[in-house]
Amino acid sequence: MKTHLHIDPLGGVAGDMLLAALFDIGLDFETWKATLEKLPIEKSQIKLTQVQRGAFSAKHLSIRPFEENANKTGQHNHDHSHNHDHSHNHDHSHNHNHSHNHDHSHNHDHSHNHDHSQQGPHPIKWGNVTHRSYRDIKVLITNSELPELTKSRSLDVFANLAESEATVHGVEIEDVVFHEVGAIDSILDIVGFALGIEMMNIETLSCSPLPVSGGIIYTAHGHIPLPAPATLRLMTGWPTRQGEHGHEQVTPTGAAIVTTLCEASSFPAIKPIVSGYGAGTRNPPQYANIVRATLGTRQTSLSDTPEDIIEIRCQLDDMTAEDIPILIERLIVGGALDAFTQPIIMKKGRPALLLTVLCAPENKDEISTLIFKNSTTFGLRFTPMNRDVLERYHDSIKTEFGTIRIKVGHRNGEVLQRQPEHEDLRQMADANQMPIGKLRQLVATKIKWSKE
Repeated sequence: MKTHLHIDPLGGVAGDMLLAALFDIGLDFETWKATLEKLPIEKSQIKLTQVQRGAFSAKHLSIRPFEENANKTGQHNHDHSHNHDHSHNHDHSHNHNHSHNHDHSHNHDHSHNHDHSQQGPHPIKWGNVTHRSYRDIKVLITNSELPELTKSRSLDVFANLAESEATVHGVEIEDVVFHEVGAIDSILDIVGFALGIEMMNIETLSCSPLPVSGGIIYTAHGHIPLPAPATLRLMTGWPTRQGEHGHEQVTPTGAAIVTTLCEASSFPAIKPIVSGYGAGTRNPPQYANIVRATLGTRQTSLSDTPEDIIEIRCQLDDMTAEDIPILIERLIVGGALDAFTQPIIMKKGRPALLLTVLCAPENKDEISTLIFKNSTTFGLRFTPMNRDVLERYHDSIKTEFGTIRIKVGHRNGEVLQRQPEHEDLRQMADANQMPIGKLRQLVATKIKWSKE
């Protein structure tokens, strides 16, 4: 079993909202904050409070530079992030520059004439505002004393974010500049979330479709279309749903975290343990500005289970067809390795279904109880079995429609199977309004076979 986190962006998703949700499901705030101090960055005020968003009580996280830090960079200690009609705090302090780690109208070459080859990050001045480039942030994270997995995940998120910015603005990825007004809290949001999921031993993550909408928002740099360009780039190939018009419910930092660390999925087959809510700063009347996080356990791979298994069978001649999917879903959620039915003819010519369930030996009693509770059977038959499975891992390939995960099966160093994940194909086909068979053929031409 793997520890899994599922994210429901009910009102939107932003870095501070994601972090707040982790605290609501049990992440220790003081331990997290003390560990985060290993990142050599300006000190910030980090506050965790309980707030109300619509009908929901949720945690809210506030990250702001100390006043002395702001004065050093010419920033003002005003709450600029709350004065425009966005759905939440966009992860960032904004200073009305709509930075989001965006490089809107800042594609100037001011950062390119500085020597970044020296040891350590080199924030640079432009006017009275300090900037950090993508290469500086990489050095900052890499040279920190944070756990290695936290650093690796953080760097992956920033790479995804920087690539989207570079593509949108037509600059080299290493030269993407993050403004300090948004960079401090953005860095802490991204690194803090990566640290949080490592501290909670979360191994896999998933996220439901993201709420996005059209419209125009006004910033100090003029009118910006929704979704914001970098956010839209980050969501390429990701399933979305209609959001509130004129509200930026998905920020670039939130999109970068989700699309980098999560798989796209509706609520997955997990055993829920605890759920919690993270709140955005805005509290619009139209919807509850929250993200829900559900922690549970998940059977992620057949190769994670023992070779010895139990096959459980029973015949069902008095259940309606519409009740069978619920039965199978509850068995899978309950830990069954597989569950399926086959049409059969019983004595006296009665049509029926043969239910077959596979499970690990230690789960036999639990699965049996689920079958008795959710079906009409009066008895079960058990057959001990063993099986042989390929070792598995996930790879991914990029297409013009987005990134698709590839399930790879190998043995003795030789790759024997490479198959695209059907759920990824289905979601991408829906998002691009194209036949799934055509998309599958396109992906097949891009799959490369090699020995591992």
